[in-house]
Amino acid sequence: QPNNVNLLNELAITLIELNKYEQAYKYLKKAYHLKKGVKQLNNLAYFYYTECKPTLVNGEYEWEDANKEAIDLLEEAIAQNPSSHFPYDLLGEILLYAEKDDKAVDYILKAIKIKPTMNNLNNMGVYYYQKSNFAEAADYFKKATKYRVNSLTPLLNYGICLAELNRKEEALEVGEKLLELNEELGDVSYQEISYIYYIIKEYQKFEETFTKDDIMFLCVDWYPPYLYGLYELGKMDEMNRFVASVIQKKEKEMQDSLHDEEQDWEEGEYEEYIEEEKKEIAFLKTEKNKVLIGIQPGVDYEASYEKDCYLFGCMRHENPKSDYRF
Repeated sequence: QPNNVNLLNELAITLIELNKYEQAYKYLKKAYHLKKGVKQLNNLAYFYYTECKPTLVNGEYEWEDANKEAIDLLEEAIAQNPSSHFPYDLLGEILLYAEKDDKAVDYILKAIKIKPTMNNLNNMGVYYYQKSNFAEAADYFKKATKYRVNSLTPLLNYGICLAELNRKEEALEVGEKLLELNEELGDVSYQEISYIYYIIKEYQKFEETFTKDDIMFLCVDWYPPYLYGLYELGKMDEMNRFVASVIQKKEKEMQDSLHDEEQDWEEGEYEEYIEEEKKEIAFLKTEKNKVLIGIQPGVDYEASYEKDCYLFGCMRHENPKSDYRF
């Protein structure tokens, strides 16, 4: 049955699982040309979004961004009024990552109306979080936690919103729940969880949580809240020692890099590296001085979007085989 679009789709998905993407693309494209139904349009769009578009050049495949093609296919699928949330969620996700948030909202809301999931509820929460509408964001994040499957992101987002809203007792409960679950899942960083305590000024709990993992290898952008927490706890000596140790570590790494014979630097690359390290050292010193005069750093928390598999017929994720208008 060489023209059976369902078999072509199953074969393509099997080839994707085997990392044979060029062959998978061939069969998805063939199914699309045979029948431009919701299933074929959606699955080809998902492939374009997640794997890009292969083009044969001089006997070898080159992969090009194909989000524009994916959007066009999904708009065509949605014009058929699908019963599944897949095309709506997928288009909303693509537009979110393209930073076309306001356009994405309509599709995500339609997806939620068809079938609320952890992903679409969380992503709506992120939309409101980015607009500093923490009350609306918290409502969506809370709903998303009910569908949580091995992801603590919605719960973390919810806890941050509660802290921003100064709903202290609820924020503390969420913080404790995150600490408990993260011991098992290891899904988010303890530094991110610690921000809940920082925002509500629970500095002792903040310090304990922030340092549950080794913090010496963090980017220096993470350190200002930690310095302020130590300042509020009266641990000035500890703060000074920490700053000195980070600077010493960076200076040693710069020195070692200069004499590392195995390090193959491109022209100008070493100079760029040294300049960046010096900037980070200067940043740390500046932030420490700000803390010493009582200036409280903010937290640079970015609520995270969630992705999902929207392939009709994906066996690994046990997705439905089609929309009823396949």
